[in-house]
Amino acid sequence: MISKNGKINRTDNYRWLILLLCYLSVMLFAFAFQSIPPLVDLIRRDLGFSFTEIGLLMSFFALPGIFLTIPAGMSSDRYGILPVAMASIITVTVGTIVVILSNGFILFAIGRAISGLGAIVLTILAAQLLTKWFIEKDLGLAMGIYSTAFPLGTIAAFNIFGLIGENFGWKLPIYFVLFFSLFILIFFMIIFKEPQSLGAKEKDNDSIKSFKNIFTTNRSILYVGITWLTFNAAFISLLTFGPDFLVSRGFDPVSADSISSSLMWGAVILSPLIGRFIDKSQAKELMIISGNLLLIIIFLLIPSSGISLIPLFVVLGFAAALVPVNVYSLPADIIESRSLGLGFGIITTCLNIGIVLGPLLIGFSRDRSGSFTFSFSLMAIFSLLSAASTYIVLRRRKNV
Repeated sequence: MISKNGKINRTDNYRWLILLLCYLSVMLFAFAFQSIPPLVDLIRRDLGFSFTEIGLLMSFFALPGIFLTIPAGMSSDRYGILPVAMASIITVTVGTIVVILSNGFILFAIGRAISGLGAIVLTILAAQLLTKWFIEKDLGLAMGIYSTAFPLGTIAAFNIFGLIGENFGWKLPIYFVLFFSLFILIFFMIIFKEPQSLGAKEKDNDSIKSFKNIFTTNRSILYVGITWLTFNAAFISLLTFGPDFLVSRGFDPVSADSISSSLMWGAVILSPLIGRFIDKSQAKELMIISGNLLLIIIFLLIPSSGISLIPLFVVLGFAAALVPVNVYSLPADIIESRSLGLGFGIITTCLNIGIVLGPLLIGFSRDRSGSFTFSFSLMAIFSLLSAASTYIVLRRRKNV
């Protein structure tokens, strides 16, 4: 797929096959990450974990990525995507095996941390790979389709994992994650090709210089990272504890899982449309701000509202859908193509921090207060910070 002069031969058929590879890679991340929320009640009954410990299990999934995703992104810029991808998928596999073998919190948390590191690095590589293959054409549409992978994976996990766990034990869904990771490993090996040749320009790429430039001349990507951090601190917390909140309001566990998964249908329906729209407009920041402002309103309504919770959850899902496609499309507008791995590494590091802080703080507040009222106020604050950071990006880009 690469011509003699080192340029990409971007045939449409192969580009969409790359999109499928990236899509399935993110579904692996979704399955690995979201394997816990539908199984919370079963795991607590079997292993006796507190809500704070459940929040920590979600947080530990992202903890190593805080320190290692930027080096991973820089490594993929310098040495190519494939070797880093192979290592990350194998890491997911090893961590999942540790979770299956665990019978206490410490080993369980170690397994989550190992699998989380691999899965999160894989999302960096998928976003980098997709951007490089589609940067000249249809990037918004590709990112829009790509952005449905995590929601669909979450919907599947919430609606299937809990049901399987109730009938066959909580470990069987984890076995599914294990076999899916092996499938992705084989798929990667069969179809992957680097999106561009490692010519002189790529080999001479000074990763340290690129890293320094982010903090001196091109800080916009840092504010995009903060946007993504605070958005996910709120939204991942809701996905983690949403089922338990609904159970506390009288829903049975299966219905609670199903309603919580409805949060993702907004992204599944809207993301491709948003992607096509941003290919033809420059409204990325405004859409992110609008989505966060809607989230603030709904987070404040949920705990005390007399309105049915089901439509509120559905509307919340559509509001949240305005954020991911636009966040993942912004790096191509902000940084050079040869530094995309670093850019997505920064965004993903911020994602990890949000995943660590959000569920931990929400779980802690739930244990301390005995209710979710203050927890939803914290989620609203996270969304406000996300909107504010995006506004800074908008102002900086207008002043360029």
